[in-house]
Amino acid sequence: FFERIPETPVAAASLAQVYRARTVDGGLDVAVKLQRPGLAESVALDATILRLIARIVRRFVRLRSDVVGIVDELIGRIFDEMDYRREADSIRRFRDVYRVGGGAGSGLEGLVRAPAVLDELSTRAVLVMEWIDGARLTDVDAVAAAGLTPSDLLERGVRCSLHQLLETGFMHSDPHPGNLLVAPDGSLVYLDFGMVVEVSPGTRRAMIRGLVGFVNRDANSLVGDLRTLDFLPLDVDHAAAGA
Repeated sequence: FFERIPETPVAAASLAQVYRARTVDGGLDVAVKLQRPGLAESVALDATILRLIARIVRRFVRLRSDVVGIVDELIGRIFDEMDYRREADSIRRFRDVYRVGGGAGSGLEGLVRAPAVLDELSTRAVLVMEWIDGARLTDVDAVAAAGLTPSDLLERGVRCSLHQLLETGFMHSDPHPGNLLVAPDGSLVYLDFGMVVEVSPGTRRAMIRGLVGFVNRDANSLVGDLRTLDFLPLDVDHAAAGA
């Protein structure tokens, strides 16, 4: 499948390592994301230990939070992130939203993208994507060479995050500088779709209403929206909280 895969990865994290390789068929430069060997067994063991600790804490310490539920949610997210077929689906969905003609609107359509996935070479534990040469956001000279200023990048990044959060409801959950590149054509490239989140329409509407209530200093409306968003308990004293 590949001419060769170097011994040294170009990036590494707790769950995977990424290598730059070249395909035998076509000589295409690709990024190969490989899951660490024995990862599932290690995570399962850690999950068992964490859940046991959480049950002990719940038994002896009075907490308002469901610590066992929190651990279960955390472990579930990690196992989701370990399935690269899910990540490939997320990448395709993101690319479709921001492609030319995808409906993202001026300032985003065709200017935000993600690497294309090579499905024929990808599996549950191996994800193969096109290699994109790009500059880190901190490389001011390279960003300028792509025709952008730091303020341009900031505006596009904020608009893209708000578009995901409030309009599409499909959101990249980890857009830190290590997961963002500026391509030579000036497009903003998102990497690593292991963590994504779906924001329901009801939650999106509550966020927008809450922002309007905050701007208008409408405390009563804001309290109701904060309850909807689970920032305040349902039994909160509405009058006191809005005072």
